[in-house]
Amino acid sequence: MTSSTAARTQLFPRVEGLCRYLLRDDALARETAEDIWTDFLLAHAPRIRTPAATEAYLRILTVRRCRRLAHLQRRQVPLELGAHEGPCDAPTPEAALIAADEDRRRAARLAECMERLDGHAVRLLRLRYQGGLTLDSIGERLGVSKQYAGRIVTRATDALRSCVEAA
Repeated sequence: MTSSTAARTQLFPRVEGLCRYLLRDDALARETAEDIWTDFLLAHAPRIRTPAATEAYLRILTVRRCRRLAHLQRRQVPLELGAHEGPCDAPTPEAALIAADEDRRRAARLAECMERLDGHAVRLLRLRYQGGLTLDSIGERLGVSKQYAGRIVTRATDALRSCVEAA
């Protein structure tokens, strides 16, 4: 058994258990734990030298990611149905087409707005939101401070928001 396999058998159940505790959703917890483990192996494991540091780093990654997901779940507002409407299992075909069309338009507008940003801001946004990296990680990777990375990300997201809303 290799050391990464041994680490997975020992540490992955702890990561998954912590995800279950923080997210309170077994399916989401399993998926999130898999994502955390993959990200850890690809981006962070080569730099860590001791088993204690590995455990601590995994715990920090897990807590941060799960708290962020839990926060996003809380922000989602459920659709309030009117008194005359009943619950439905699926949207009507017309509503699904309208929603899909709106999503395509929004994605196209966002792509246009992304093209207006400078390359440095786009790179930071991709690392932050597609890569799921923390501002500390981004700063280390690009050789800038956490605060500078945060300012650039904030300015870029504000610019994107105002550009998309202007349409």
